[in-house]
Amino acid sequence: MLRKAIGIIPAAGHGTRLHPFRYPKELFPIGYVNGEGSSDLKLKVACQYVLDCLIKAGIYQAHVIVSDHKFEVLRFLADGEEYGLSLSYLYQREIKGLPFAIDCAYNWTKDSLSALVLPDTILEPYDCVYKSLLFLEESQADVVLGVFPTEHPERLCPVHFDKKGNVYKLYDKDASQSIMNTWGIAVWTPNFAEFLHQHVKKSSPLIGKELVLAEVFNEAIVSGLKVNAIEIPKGKFWDIGTSSSLIKVRQAFEKHLS
Repeated sequence: MLRKAIGIIPAAGHGTRLHPFRYPKELFPIGYVNGEGSSDLKLKVACQYVLDCLIKAGIYQAHVIVSDHKFEVLRFLADGEEYGLSLSYLYQREIKGLPFAIDCAYNWTKDSLSALVLPDTILEPYDCVYKSLLFLEESQADVVLGVFPTEHPERLCPVHFDKKGNVYKLYDKDASQSIMNTWGIAVWTPNFAEFLHQHVKKSSPLIGKELVLAEVFNEAIVSGLKVNAIEIPKGKFWDIGTSSSLIKVRQAFEKHLS
């Protein structure tokens, strides 16, 4: 039986890749679900898909990080009861990168396993978080990255790892790499939560530049933490942060009811 884990859902970012569109990308309508009536359909927005992944992993508690311009996410998801889990909200005043957003949850997650899901992504299969947590337990790693195939690694963050799952390095948006994958979810123990917390405390990003989570993972590897990866070979990872990727997701989901 898996140890209890808490979800972390960072939804504070500006969404600059979709500028000048300013509506929260986490609330983009993507697919449909059956309503109460046999012929009724209800819209399903982007962030609901990662909630499904958490629930499939037995995670029913999650912290959502929001900022001034993302309170609409709070209004939409509310306490999470409608979606099958309990949600609480943490406020990030200044946007300085994903590691800073995650660290907002430190005091509430430092003693438990954590599962990071990105609410502007769509993941399949829904048990990918469960499989990652299971591998975390089996491998006794400090971090496990769920790795998905992709045709556009240069836009994402490829992971170099061996057959046993040992991660050597992550390459964030590196066009020189030919590794056709990307990490899409991450689960970790209190050891990494503490490492990230200390890393953030001593970090001071340059003006106009945000701290990248891949850098923290790479520093963890150098520092001796065990960072592993589990391949999701038939998995699908959609990043809806750009107009072109959003169009592809909508087209894919129009073919079937989610």
